[in-house]
Amino acid sequence: MKRTMVRRCLGAALIAGMTFLYGCGGSQAGAADKTAGISQSGSAGGIEQTDAAGESGPGNENANDAPDYSAGGTRYEILEVKDTYILVIDPEKEYGLYTAGYGPLLEDEKGGKIEISDLKQGMIVELFWNGMVQETYPAQFTFDKLRLTGETGSREFALYAGIMKELAEKDSGLNEGISESYFDFTGVTSLTAGEKEGLAYLSGGYYGVWGRQATAEELTAEGLMDREKGIENGILITLQELSAKGNKVKCNATKYRSGTGAYYLNDITAQYSDGEWTYKIGSEAIS
Repeated sequence: MKRTMVRRCLGAALIAGMTFLYGCGGSQAGAADKTAGISQSGSAGGIEQTDAAGESGPGNENANDAPDYSAGGTRYEILEVKDTYILVIDPEKEYGLYTAGYGPLLEDEKGGKIEISDLKQGMIVELFWNGMVQETYPAQFTFDKLRLTGETGSREFALYAGIMKELAEKDSGLNEGISESYFDFTGVTSLTAGEKEGLAYLSGGYYGVWGRQATAEELTAEGLMDREKGIENGILITLQELSAKGNKVKCNATKYRSGTGAYYLNDITAQYSDGEWTYKIGSEAIS
């Protein structure tokens, strides 16, 4: 009788032990499956973006890898410095505008730390990042590192940006009801094609609407401008560079809505000194 009881007790203990081990194993397997599921889901969920060469891929690829700064970065010219990004162009290309969000590293030419306040319009910088950009206009990316080069773009860009801003504020009634602004910079030789694109984009902001480059002939061909009635829903700004030699520039600037709605800044003379432009307007006219 005692042997039977012992056998029964041992059998019950063995069954209980096997049940316990099975339950633990099942619980661990379930946890492993859930972990694997999260990992797979996360790795497949990257945002589709395009790199500088036009190739697409997951935006978060190699996110855990340390950035490699051994190779040189990509050169860009700063057109505007904002609190959260810089507006830049590739000085080697005729088009392509970008907003580049700030990364953790900003350095001077020798690798010393600098601040956002040290960045200025016209600086040529090297930007390091994974090459992926968001396909918007301007295109967007966030760099890992910025390094100064000691080089600058066209000094005249800052001058013309200031003139465009002042012209937008003249006779503001001409700006009412417009949905787009157009800029004719064909008469400017001191700026690169990329700088002209950036100037049109920035200047459109002075009018609170989209800005793009176009001539009167192009607008007429597109059906947006009538030689007699003018431009119903837009405004045309023309910048004519008369001369640009050394530290001196002479130019005219006009904004046109119609034959009886235009404003003229004539015989502008500008002087560059101590890192800044100053200019005087010879005469102003309205029609």
